[in-house]
Amino acid sequence: MVCRLDSEPWEIRDVTHYPDSRDMDFRRSFTAIAGKLYVSGCDEMKIYDLTGNTWKKGKKPLNYAEWQASAASSSSLFNCGGCEYSDNLLYSNYYTSTLVAQQWVFRYDTVKDEWSRLRDMKHARLEAGAIHLQSSNVLHVIGGAQNLLQFPFIGRLRRRSDRHERLDLRTSSWEELKELPKGRASPALAFHKEMIVMAGGKDKFDSPNNNVWGYDIRMDSWREMPSMKKCRHRHGLISLGENLYAIGGKGEASMEVFDGRSWENVPVTHDDFNDCMHGCQMISAE
Repeated sequence: MVCRLDSEPWEIRDVTHYPDSRDMDFRRSFTAIAGKLYVSGCDEMKIYDLTGNTWKKGKKPLNYAEWQASAASSSSLFNCGGCEYSDNLLYSNYYTSTLVAQQWVFRYDTVKDEWSRLRDMKHARLEAGAIHLQSSNVLHVIGGAQNLLQFPFIGRLRRRSDRHERLDLRTSSWEELKELPKGRASPALAFHKEMIVMAGGKDKFDSPNNNVWGYDIRMDSWREMPSMKKCRHRHGLISLGENLYAIGGKGEASMEVFDGRSWENVPVTHDDFNDCMHGCQMISAE
């Protein structure tokens, strides 16, 4: 199910059902721009119009990819890294397959209805975090997992990435920045009070955590912030007014707020809302 979370008071509203019930792990990327939800990856894109309450098929991405990091500007969405299956692999043998991390970066222009490939990242990874900063027109890609091997009855073997790099979209050049204190996969990012805040994610043991770090753009440095109450990954992190909100995550449906001093639970109830595996903030058009 796709839900909308409205504030003042906090209320969850049913919006629509996710368009592909086969994808139980939700390997696609979710971004929201100007009243539309874009679900991309796995060789397709679907677009949900909140005004018309309708799904439509979007422009096919340039490459098959899963577990990409996604970010949005006022008129574009960005999919970074991710992995691809070899041509002979299907969902049925996902747990015995080798997933190869990629350096790809793709941009979808919502006005031109057009995909383009940008310059590759310096480091290949999947399940990273990404964020676009409108004021400087740059794209940050942080953390993630490097090449992944999966074995029956054993699980996934992968190395967490602590890499942090930035793409200047004006010059099409990448720059390596201060690495993370600890490698994390599937974190959530938000720009809040002149900092990039990274919350949660999976550690080297594939376990979700509640760590929060803030990146000072001017000083190129990370500092530890108060930890969330819940351990989360594949969740949403939203900057709204003076506060930060951590929402959902795999196997998690709670919400908490950070007021600059500590995290506190926010009561949100919904009969069918017990697992929120993606969360994104609606970006306004220019």
